[in-house]
Amino acid sequence: MWAAKHTKTRSVLISGIEPTEPTFVMVMGFDPISYSPILTIPPQRKELELKDLKYEYTSSGVRVWRDEAVVGGVVRYAQNITQPLDTWTIVDSNTTDIEINNINMALPLYVMVTGGGGTRARSHVLTVAPRARDTTGFYLGDD
Repeated sequence: MWAAKHTKTRSVLISGIEPTEPTFVMVMGFDPISYSPILTIPPQRKELELKDLKYEYTSSGVRVWRDEAVVGGVVRYAQNITQPLDTWTIVDSNTTDIEINNINMALPLYVMVTGGGGTRARSHVLTVAPRARDTTGFYLGDD
């Protein structure tokens, strides 16, 4: 069964739709009784996939971002993958990127981004490897 909105005007605002899925709309009139063809409204956002997530090391931590223009979402992160998810640090993000600081760069970082919006948004865990030791100092010196 489809949800319905009743209006006496020529337009209606439809809220609560899943932005990552198509929405189907049919307009029905009562006097006289008539029906429109089913309209398909395409998804407003694509589903977030792990390949959409990127990261880079910064001077003080790790910057994580997604290339797509979707803004907002929930970011969770931890450095112990066996730690219960509800104890991971949570950051509400209103941008396409986030910088995570105050972490041990010698340990892996696990970042979970819930993106795409809607109640059925998928979550993916990005594993950021420990930062490689800077070995340039070993090659400097006198002969």
